[in-house]
Amino acid sequence: LSGEAIKKVLPGYARPADTVSVYCNICTGILGFMIEDVSGQFLPDYLRDNFYKPLGMTKTELSVGDQPPADMIVQYQFVENGPAVMRPYPTLSPLIAAAGSTTSTTADYSKWLMANLQEGSGPLGKLLLTDKTWKLVHTQHRVNQAGGSGFGMKYFTYDYNGEPVMEQYGSLQ
Repeated sequence: LSGEAIKKVLPGYARPADTVSVYCNICTGILGFMIEDVSGQFLPDYLRDNFYKPLGMTKTELSVGDQPPADMIVQYQFVENGPAVMRPYPTLSPLIAAAGSTTSTTADYSKWLMANLQEGSGPLGKLLLTDKTWKLVHTQHRVNQAGGSGFGMKYFTYDYNGEPVMEQYGSLQ
């Protein structure tokens, strides 16, 4: 996409710079465009080749379209005095991948978890990140309140009873 096309879908600033940090799905999408520009690959292909395949994640993909992958479960919601109805597939904007755009299985995602716990080494022994990059990704860079959850590079980070914790959560619906 051109810079102009991207600009059209960007939200305005919610707060002045360097005040309060908030998680931003659109910013994740912009990071994806940067990866595409630098690598010369579409983001789903880049992630498949550089992360999913080396980790043995064969049932994981980045979905950037407006339709779910063929074997993905369907979300339903209850309606008062009626049957459950299917929810639409959540998307932010066509071609912009949010962090929640990754679809996976529990078995595949456990491989991602193990790579993070093993400081960048996957279950197949392949080093995905250098020590310096692993530390950069997992270090807290911003916090809004002392002692609270802060932000690393795509992870929420904090200490719990003296132990470092990193997590990633959220949803579009």
